[in-house]
Amino acid sequence: MRMKCETYLIKRDGWARVAEFRIDDESYLSPAVLGRNSILERIELRFAPYSLKEFDRERFERLYFEDETFIAATGLSILPPKKIVKSIIELRTKDFTKPLLATGICTPQNLAFLVYLGVDFFDNSTALMAAHRRIYFYEGGFLNFDKMKELPCHCDACRRLEKSSREVTELLKEHNTLKLLEQAALVRELIREENLRNYIEAKAKFSPELTVMLREADKHPEFSEKMQPRFRRSTVLPTTMESFSRFEISYFLKRVAETYNPKTDYLLILPCSAKKPYLLSRTHKAVRNAIGKLSSRVDEIIVSSPLVVPREFELLYPAMNYDTPVTGIWTDDEVDFVAKHLSKLTEGFERVIAHVDGGYKKVVEKACAEVEVVYTAEKGITSRESLRKLRRELEELPKTDKDLYVSIFESMMRYQFGFIPEVEGGADNLKIRGRYPNLEFYRRKERIARIDMIYGMIDIDIPLTDVFIEKRINLVEIGDFEPKGTIFSSGVEWADSRIRPNDIVFFRNDNFTGVGRAFMSGEEMLTEEKGIAVEVRRKKRL
Repeated sequence: MRMKCETYLIKRDGWARVAEFRIDDESYLSPAVLGRNSILERIELRFAPYSLKEFDRERFERLYFEDETFIAATGLSILPPKKIVKSIIELRTKDFTKPLLATGICTPQNLAFLVYLGVDFFDNSTALMAAHRRIYFYEGGFLNFDKMKELPCHCDACRRLEKSSREVTELLKEHNTLKLLEQAALVRELIREENLRNYIEAKAKFSPELTVMLREADKHPEFSEKMQPRFRRSTVLPTTMESFSRFEISYFLKRVAETYNPKTDYLLILPCSAKKPYLLSRTHKAVRNAIGKLSSRVDEIIVSSPLVVPREFELLYPAMNYDTPVTGIWTDDEVDFVAKHLSKLTEGFERVIAHVDGGYKKVVEKACAEVEVVYTAEKGITSRESLRKLRRELEELPKTDKDLYVSIFESMMRYQFGFIPEVEGGADNLKIRGRYPNLEFYRRKERIARIDMIYGMIDIDIPLTDVFIEKRINLVEIGDFEPKGTIFSSGVEWADSRIRPNDIVFFRNDNFTGVGRAFMSGEEMLTEEKGIAVEVRRKKRL
């Protein structure tokens, strides 16, 4: 008999989600670990395991049974890591609303990653089987209980284990299940903080299998793009090579290459800084103070690892909110990766000036192997000799009327929305207020946009909403009601499929228009029956 299942989305971090699933008369908060006396006993898991598809597709098609309420990923533990990833991606993309259950595979080590792929529910069979083999779960993996000298956990089961050797199997079952439940609770918090990927990358370094699975998942950008936010409030920590292929990094580099529009024929390359945005750092302030208004004669690109950031894009996520070790020591892989992306942005410049040294210089040399580059940093980036040489090089360049803040407005608009809204009277009529980086953009006396430094994006004000609504960009059409603090998915009648969580969106009905921030993707707004779709920021009555 089909169970009644209602889904209330609370928070999404890519495919991972915290959601309340109301199934018949019970309620579960995902990601959840199910044991005895739970809904698990009512889920239909008959006939062929899903893993059979990899070995005998004909028999699988004949025997596989799919539960009407759940998507069941069964038998995956017998598959190699890459096949596990492929199977979960395949199942998750078939239906992103149904709860996805993975059985016989969950451990404290891989639970977070499986949730990252979109798994909502797990059983605790691995905890029980491990207990029978006298295996002790801990956050990072497994220990042989019989060889342990002390127990690192202080749960009730462990306290009883320390006092008596009887009922070891039952107590290990209790402890191991608790470790899974703890991981599920931790992952829910990481999802709420939009910090799950950083955690997974850290765990992957302790598991070759998990590293393989993470790298395989990153080979499916179309899967990631469907749900991953383009803007976040969390900090990116690109401290491993696996970071280089994560969605935030790859999307930023791709989008910058698509939308970068230099204003001059001359390029100045600078090193990154620990402080973000770069322009507020001690190094960049020293350079800017030394060259003054000469900065308007060049376009600037900041070289980092793993990012390449034109000055106009430094207030965008993740450029404005990442933290990587600034040691000056670069691996060959880092040099190759960054040089490849830098070379895409340096094409077409008549002259390239590089105010870099150390590993940054290696990157520039590799990226600009076919271009003549003038290097100006002789004794450190901020030494008097280096800054004097840089100033002399810039003085030889022709003057321009380039305005950095106007360029920031235009670049962020292109990056985020794909076009630049026309400002009546042109760029001369665009007024900038505020102190960098908290810039506000005005048309005459009306504020039309501002920099949102929490999410690293440009936020739109009411006077510009009609432009986006007319173009149907990030548009959400809602029912006949007055939107107040939030708009629920039940009130959405149509939504742009390009919308991703955290995007700036524009809503309307016959009586109201306004600006908000998306909590769901555009597709989810139409398929989910419950949950917050849009956080209302500003509105106007028509």
